[in-house]
Amino acid sequence: MSQATLAAALGVGTTVMSKIENGKRRLDGFELALAAEALGTTSRALLGMATRTSALLAAARLGSGDNEPALNRARELLELDGVADQLGLDGRAAPRRPAPSAGTSPSALAAHVLAEHGGFDGVSDLTRVVEREFGVDVALEPLGDGPAGLLVQHVDEVALVLLNSDHHPSRRRFTLAHELGHWLLNDGEPLIVDRDLGGTSEVERRANRFAAELLMPRSSVRRLVERSDGLLSAMVDGLVTFGVSREAFGHRLTGLGLVSKDELQGLFADTVRSLFARAGRQSDYDAWASPGPPRRVPSRIEKRLVSAYCTGRIGIGMLAQAFNERPSELADQLTEVGIVVDVPALNDDVTAI
Repeated sequence: MSQATLAAALGVGTTVMSKIENGKRRLDGFELALAAEALGTTSRALLGMATRTSALLAAARLGSGDNEPALNRARELLELDGVADQLGLDGRAAPRRPAPSAGTSPSALAAHVLAEHGGFDGVSDLTRVVEREFGVDVALEPLGDGPAGLLVQHVDEVALVLLNSDHHPSRRRFTLAHELGHWLLNDGEPLIVDRDLGGTSEVERRANRFAAELLMPRSSVRRLVERSDGLLSAMVDGLVTFGVSREAFGHRLTGLGLVSKDELQGLFADTVRSLFARAGRQSDYDAWASPGPPRRVPSRIEKRLVSAYCTGRIGIGMLAQAFNERPSELADQLTEVGIVVDVPALNDDVTAI
């Protein structure tokens, strides 16, 4: 590749490119990403850093078709976190899982998590619990027809869940619980990609049993049904209380033997919105169906990168990569909320990573 070709890929002139090649000018984070893409490698490799080999090799095997955007985004977040590690920034990943006794069932493990971090009606802020209590990073990304979610895991190094924000929030919630189940049950593949949570393998069934008990505790579901004014009211109460989909709650009801599949048929003929309206709960529908933000950077990674930006350790390029924003627009957004660099501005010849 010629100097001019690489300069064009980075959006700089040949003079600046010459300075980069001769060590007189650093690349900022955004330019580093462009260089890695143009050269067919990774930012970590360009910086001479060890790669998280198992996950990246797994991603390479599956990195095609509808899975590719999800895997690329997961890889990007891992690389940004790795660059932050290389810079010695605070906040390294620290995933952790309890050590269940041999033979612990998925339901028993979910009950343990509920006892420690939930309540009678399940876990309300599941993302907070997953990140703060278990050190598993949670990201959102619009993935269209891509997977519902994936889990990248390295024991004692990192654990990342990426969720498809194009899916209904109730489905995302179940997917997150499902991926947490994979992590806590120590399903040891370095990369688990879940397209259909109705998978028939024992590993998938175990994760689903964990998710169902975590989000819809059996004692709470039974009590809700007993106190509801009919099946329609119970269905809507279940969706609001547990934040799950009609399909998930219906499956839970039949699985616990509280209703028959025939009894449920009438509740699947209409739209979910019509069920809320018929139950006199239209005002609750918008909150249940609210899509939330299309993208989310894991809070640990966001915190360490923003802190590093404020102290001049990294440039706006790395933040732009993380947030999938244009650098200039992101800089304006940060300034508007009072986040500014508190060190002298660096000149064009020597920029921060």
